Amino acid sequence: MPPIDEPGSHPVGLNPVFSIPQIYEAILKNLPVGFSLVDRERERKNFLSMLVHDMKNPIVIGEGFLNRLLAEKAGPLTEKQEKYLSIIREETAKLQRIVADFLDFSRFERNEYQPAQAPYNLEEALGRRIEAMRVVADKKDLHLFLEYDQESLPIIFADAAMIDRVISNLLDNAVKYTEPGGAVTVRLVNRSEDVLVEFSDTGIGIQPEDLPCVFDAFCRIDKNAEGSGLGLSIAKAIVTAHGGTIAVESTFGKGSIFRFTLPKDRTP
Repeated sequence: MPPIDEPGSHPVGLNPVFSIPQIYEAILKNLPVGFSLVDRERERKNFLSMLVHDMKNPIVIGEGFLNRLLAEKAGPLTEKQEKYLSIIREETAKLQRIVADFLDFSRFERNEYQPAQAPYNLEEALGRRIEAMRVVADKKDLHLFLEYDQESLPIIFADAAMIDRVISNLLDNAVKYTEPGGAVTVRLVNRSEDVLVEFSDTGIGIQPEDLPCVFDAFCRIDKNAEGSGLGLSIAKAIVTAHGGTIAVESTFGKGSIFRFTLPKDRTP
């Protein structure tokens, strides 16, 4: 292994050999032969719950001490020490986001999530997120559009934080997987019984064999992507909890369309 100080090198600890899905599959394979499907499902949920709760506290404590070191509470830092500690903080932040995904996913798995519904303006929420993404889109020379009917759109009841999360996930993915010069179009359609939100891109698309698992936990279409692999699974759980639906269409090499619906007559 090259020394840590060489450009492009890093400590072994920052390059894990096994991914969480691989560890999870290994645990399931080693369950007793007599375990039924119900038993296996229970053990899967228990594994997720124990994993995230056991990981959360050490990460929080470690981050606290790391911030104290960066604030030079334990003494002055050299430039190289500060650089390395900053890298550790960035990686710790990524790990915190993964653990947060697992905590949320565990809640959904155990049916512990109930939407905190309140009046929610989808048009404004989409507009805010699109404007926030324009900086990233401009850097990639992407065209970013929002289309909706000129007629007044209804105010629906929804959990704002959670639906914002669904919007962010779908829009971020569309921008991420669209090549420079392409386009991402977000459509908002007022239908008779629900509101449809559609994210269409001219990106790389999804292979036909990968489409069935897109919304499954740990499904990784892009094997090089960072994160928990739970984003779309969580998005589906959120939309379903609101009484809506979520789906995808894709042509490999031409682009994808992700869409979800939210009912208009759902009240707290």
